[in-house]
Amino acid sequence: MNARSLHLRIDRIALEGLSDQARRRFPSALESALGKLDASAFERSAASGRFRISNVDAGRIPSDATAERAAGMVVDGIRRSLSGRIGGGGHV
Repeated sequence: MNARSLHLRIDRIALEGLSDQARRRFPSALESALGKLDASAFERSAASGRFRISNVDAGRIPSDATAERAAGMVVDGIRRSLSGRIGGGGHV
């Protein structure tokens, strides 16, 4: 079985309402959470394997959320968006 990789380019993330400490820790928390995203779950991708997600809905992240919780919610939003695109759900 071939190892799959998933490459993401994130242009902008708005972290409104998070504490300063959570904002500072968010980039490393997001990197860690993305590292746990299982790319093999998206093997049914289009032939080119490329598509654009213009907006990810992470839900309403509570202002008292830790950086890790906020990052997890963002990754869950990415997972839902990718699953909708690849599975033909049309979410994006």
